[in-house]
Amino acid sequence: MKNKKIQFFIGALLVLVLIVVTLSGFNLQIRKSIEETSLNSLEEVLYQQEYNFEEKLKGELSAVNHIGKMYPDFSGDISEIVAYMNYIIEDSNFNTMVLVGVDGIGVSNLGNVIDVSDRLYFQETVDKNRPIISDPIVSRVTNDDVVIALSSPINRNDELVGVIICTLKTASLDQLFGTSFDGAGYAYVTTKNGDIIAKTTNSYTITKEDNLFDTWGKAVFSNKKSLDELKMDLENQNPGYSVYDVQGKNRYVYYDALDTKDWYIFSIVPKEVMLENAYNVTNWVLLLTVIITIGFGLFFIALAIIQSRNIKKLYKVAFIDELTNISNFKKFMMDAPRIIKAHKHNEYIIIKFDIDRFKLFNDVFGMKKGNELLQTIALAWKEMCDNSIEMVARINADEFIILKKFTSFEKTEEERIQFEEKVNDSMKTNYEIKFNYGRYLIESKEVNFQDIYEKVNFAHRNAKENKDTNLCDFDNKIMQMKLREKEIENKMNYALKSEQFKVYLQPKYRLIDEKIIGAEALVRWQENDIDVVYPGSFIPLFERNGFVTKIDMYMFEKVCSLIHNWLKQGLSPVPISVNFSRLHLSNEYFVKELIEITERYNVPPSLVEIELTETDMIQNEDILLGFLNQIHEVGFKLSMDDFGAGYSSLGLLKNIPVDTIKIDRSFFINEDDPKRMRVVLKNVIMMAKELDIETVAEGVETLENVTLLKEIGCDIVQGFYYERPIPANKLKF
Repeated sequence: MKNKKIQFFIGALLVLVLIVVTLSGFNLQIRKSIEETSLNSLEEVLYQQEYNFEEKLKGELSAVNHIGKMYPDFSGDISEIVAYMNYIIEDSNFNTMVLVGVDGIGVSNLGNVIDVSDRLYFQETVDKNRPIISDPIVSRVTNDDVVIALSSPINRNDELVGVIICTLKTASLDQLFGTSFDGAGYAYVTTKNGDIIAKTTNSYTITKEDNLFDTWGKAVFSNKKSLDELKMDLENQNPGYSVYDVQGKNRYVYYDALDTKDWYIFSIVPKEVMLENAYNVTNWVLLLTVIITIGFGLFFIALAIIQSRNIKKLYKVAFIDELTNISNFKKFMMDAPRIIKAHKHNEYIIIKFDIDRFKLFNDVFGMKKGNELLQTIALAWKEMCDNSIEMVARINADEFIILKKFTSFEKTEEERIQFEEKVNDSMKTNYEIKFNYGRYLIESKEVNFQDIYEKVNFAHRNAKENKDTNLCDFDNKIMQMKLREKEIENKMNYALKSEQFKVYLQPKYRLIDEKIIGAEALVRWQENDIDVVYPGSFIPLFERNGFVTKIDMYMFEKVCSLIHNWLKQGLSPVPISVNFSRLHLSNEYFVKELIEITERYNVPPSLVEIELTETDMIQNEDILLGFLNQIHEVGFKLSMDDFGAGYSSLGLLKNIPVDTIKIDRSFFINEDDPKRMRVVLKNVIMMAKELDIETVAEGVETLENVTLLKEIGCDIVQGFYYERPIPANKLKF
């Protein structure tokens, strides 16, 4: 019996030991499994944070590069440059902007002179001729902010002419990380030396110093990876994880090197938070020792719950906008093509929009109210969308994008109005909230969704730039026109430098004896020996971007050079008229520049005539009087071009003593009432003669035109009837 009891106790002990060993093994396996799952979650969180951070940097660097490529003339007035930079900053995330020359000296958006020639990022930008991101530096614009500088070269005709530099406060980068592990996780981005660039701050953060490696120098690392091994991994671009102890608390850290910049990113979570679920599950197993099967079941259930929670957290980080709780842009670009493909019988329209002057709204009502507005917009569209076949997403800042089933433009417009009313009613601010919309009706055969997005994005940009409307539909003709204009702008400086702009002359004939008594200089763009581009294809664009002032002065100098050569050959040249844009009237040195050119070529001012259109004179009458006095003192003559095309011609003659009026062709061609036209034109010419103003009729194409103009006493004619514009060297006088 005794032996049996001993055997029983030994057996029971063995069973107990077996149970303890089994449970211990289970316990260890549980902890290991959950630790691995949590580490995987931590790794995914790191990569998401890394993606967000790098996409932000790439986006901002791309924006700076775009600013550099689109930047207007580098030699502009300082005040205009400062105003332009402030205009760009207003709708961006940048703190400051600096424009410098290749010597590193330039001006900031605050108007102060800045020297960055000793900055490494500037030197690298100039040496490599590509965009560069700096390490954290103290701003020389504000002298106190710690910033990241993003610099991009400005090239004109393959020549580096300057560098555009935009800065981001390092503090503004902290918000990119979001939260993880229910707010307990946190992250750092550092330089190679460990200096902290951006970080998450919460109750678990213990780093008080500015250098992460200095803090970790006081930590105890586990045998997984030492601090030196961790640094070696990062130098070799190898991601990994380790465990370290600071102030008696263990922390897991996952790390990686960034691709965009030689910086490091670390995602950290306290061990007790990371393994909290593991402890709970272990307790369950210990409590249910007698029901091992149930214990295993609970374990797997708990494990599934943990994994499910982690997946949901990761899903939210990856695909849900944290502020508005709707899909983010990445999710939209994934799901929208699937929706279209799954519902081929439906037509779809894609709409991209933003809040008009959202920065002003934030400035007036505060960021909290601005966030409320973004949430209200998201909710309004979410309620108006059928989530099974439509979707709305936030792109970034105040930009949203919608995929809607299309029935008609009337229905789409009704929904847009309904949306705006709902938002304005909900916000109750006594401030009318407006939006800029770009729309694109997706064609049934389109499969490349990136191309679809580019089209709606183009339409949205047009809406933001258009002062007449806040709604633009994609128009391929407009897109091609914009691309053509961009192509022209890319070529124009080189074309001017390489003298592709040619002077053509159209002779002017005196009607009394039909002799050439002058000519008008007309510009032609000739890239090669065959193709000639007429001014109607590029002058309107040059008027808008200001390049016309350079073309005008170029033509004036070429005309002076022609006259100089004719005089040198012993010829008696006729006066040549040169067209000038109204933009010159705002240049106080305009007349001085004209005088310098005529003196350089030893050309009498009487041989050059200044032409301005009637419209330009109407819009600048006050300035024109002072200008006219100056040019008359020098000896230039002023001609009013397109006389009769506007509605204030006679008033101008009364106020502005021009030397010549060029009567617009439409003025003397009136097939509906030729008698009335003849009376008006005759009296205009008579009045001009009494005012001692010379008259030139332009656009004369028929013998009937010539006969009429002779009969009513016109002085001079110009047009195809006598001669088309010809290369300057072919003019005979």
